[in-house]
Amino acid sequence: SIRKEGISADVGLTANILSIKDNSPANEIDMSAFTPSLNASFGADVANIRWTSDLLYKSSSLDSKQDQSPSLINLNARTQWYYDKWLILLGGVFADASSADEQTSALIRPTALIRWNINRGSELSFWYQPDMKLTGYHEYINNIPYLERDIKILPENSPLHLGSSYSYTSEKYSYEGRVSFSKILNKSVVIADSEKIFLNYITALQTIFQLNGSIKITQNLFAKATAVVQPTYEEGGSDQIPMIPLVKGKLTGEYSFDIPFTLSSTFEYWSGQNIGLKSEYGKLDDVVLLGIGASSRVLPRTLLSFEISNLLNTKYYWWKDYRAPGIQFMLNAQVNVW
Repeated sequence: SIRKEGISADVGLTANILSIKDNSPANEIDMSAFTPSLNASFGADVANIRWTSDLLYKSSSLDSKQDQSPSLINLNARTQWYYDKWLILLGGVFADASSADEQTSALIRPTALIRWNINRGSELSFWYQPDMKLTGYHEYINNIPYLERDIKILPENSPLHLGSSYSYTSEKYSYEGRVSFSKILNKSVVIADSEKIFLNYITALQTIFQLNGSIKITQNLFAKATAVVQPTYEEGGSDQIPMIPLVKGKLTGEYSFDIPFTLSSTFEYWSGQNIGLKSEYGKLDDVVLLGIGASSRVLPRTLLSFEISNLLNTKYYWWKDYRAPGIQFMLNAQVNVW
């Protein structure tokens, strides 16, 4: 990172390596994935205008196979300036991607954001932000360990993505309401059939209504909540696409003691999810999960945390015929060396 007299530059390189092996009789899996990515950004102030650009290069390979190595290059450039209580941001996006089957796709679109600072702590925003994304093999395998080994990855292209948000922040509470609409080409859909899990790709239309809120009840007690309604259909259809709940929500409470020790609890809800592209194929049951946790910084430069998820040992399914884990215990230690 470089910061000097109105100029900033950042470069980051990451690499994700993941392998999984399952020798169970029902599903024998042995695969490895490698996903490198390069991020670079540059910004400069000219008079009262801020010029910025972001560059992303990402690729992913499965078992070192050249024919299964999709890649993405994404360039965003924009200018932003303030006018009274308004923030105006105008720019453009260029993206080019190759898929696992050697097909290519490109995206060239303008981008825009307008934010109105209504008064202290209150903002209203409108945006138009087309985008292209590439989900790496390691992300799919990490989220879906039982996925079929012959994974075909296509870049997710959103030539239409627009929305609006309103937020309010005060010393004791804050809330934000967001609504967005997207048309998504090559939307990946997880299908579970005949004890196998694989990916299908469709053109999807998605609308998301999201409400976030937090409140400081007392000096030591804090709560936050998120609720999402996300109707997502295949273009021309009316059934919710598989494995995306129509409604989901999460409530979290935290109590901080006068000593460096915090207790937390969570409540999560997902509505029933379709298991196929047509609702008549069936759906999974609604899910309610409870969890508790604790964290402490009693040791220097160290964060210790303990979490119990699915506290009631609720029986539910991640996908058709694939039962999710019951009660789980997790102990984590994070140490800052410097």
